Amino acid sequence: DERFTACFHDYKMNLIEITGNTSYNFNEEDVHNLFYICRSIYDQSIYEGTSNHFGLVKSTVLKVVKTLTDVEWLDL
Repeated sequence: DERFTACFHDYKMNLIEITGNTSYNFNEEDVHNLFYICRSIYDQSIYEGTSNHFGLVKSTVLKVVKTLTDVEWLDL
């Protein structure tokens, strides 16, 4: 409705799908780890021991992973 145009900003929003697209190329290691761990939790590969393509992960990244996935075993 035209009456509400002044109330909303028209800005571009990039949406990234965690579980579907694996071709994202993140230059930031923390962002890569965040997506890789979340994807590994959702596709269950982390439970099979086949997910080990990440190095040392910061506790802040793990907190975000826990918030996004709500896995109980990830309590810090």
